Amino acid sequence: MAEIDRQKEVVGFFKSAFFVVLGLIVALSGYIFEKYEKLPDIKLLILNVTEIVLLIAFVLIGLKLKKEIDKLKDL
Repeated sequence: MAEIDRQKEVVGFFKSAFFVVLGLIVALSGYIFEKYEKLPDIKLLILNVTEIVLLIAFVLIGLKLKKEIDKLKDL
């Protein structure tokens, strides 16, 4: 497989991961807003920590995606 094709596959993978994490963030945020008053404190804490981890993953994947796209430009 040519180097450019391999790089396109890497970019495609990170793009998919980026949007999966974005979907998880939106879904989890909606769940928290919908059930906020009924959730026990520990569950709310766990959901908020998960949200923060997903946001960090979202940023890191975005940065990696930008780096991989820049590599693709160089080929």
